[in-house]
Amino acid sequence: MATIRDVAKMCGVSTATVSNVLNGRTDHVGPETRERVLAAVRALKYRPTALERKQKAILTKSLVLMAQDLTEAPLERHGYFHRVLDGVLEVAAFRGWGVNLVVQNMWGNLKTEDVIRRSYDGRCDGVIVVAPKVGNELVESLHQRGTPICLVGTTPWLDGVSCVDLVNFAAGQKIARLFMSRGYTLGAGGGGTPEQQSSVERRRGFCRTLEES
Repeated sequence: MATIRDVAKMCGVSTATVSNVLNGRTDHVGPETRERVLAAVRALKYRPTALERKQKAILTKSLVLMAQDLTEAPLERHGYFHRVLDGVLEVAAFRGWGVNLVVQNMWGNLKTEDVIRRSYDGRCDGVIVVAPKVGNELVESLHQRGTPICLVGTTPWLDGVSCVDLVNFAAGQKIARLFMSRGYTLGAGGGGTPEQQSSVERRRGFCRTLEES
């Protein structure tokens, strides 16, 4: 696996410059240099790790499962998250991997780079994000750094990021048809928030079916 020296060599800068970029010290690095470093990080799939020995990174065999915002008793109150967690734990345990649970808003007002350093760099080999809002800054920063990401329950907005989700527009249509087939009179339905693209698409499918009928 790539080291910080490999990244520095590829983009023609010092290891200190690479470190400044990864730690968000934008006052020390120009925008063109920053983009060059991030491009090298992505190309080499470099991830800083506290487990490096003699500049040779190793696989941690650990995943992070991240939720946006969980209230009191999350596993009892959030059925969707509960089921996602069950699936992730089952497959990870079968393959001998560990899973760390993280709630994004637990970090309060920390800068994105500080959150990444504290919770992701060197501590996991990939991040599974449950129902993030489109444009989520942490997801975009992790993607820029080449961290493998899988989004669950949302429509991906970044090239090269994997996603597991329903065909939401068709799901909204199916829900509306089911209710109408049972004789219900419907108004516009919803659920979720405007920031969650999956909710927007389900609502569009639901409303389109009502309009057509």
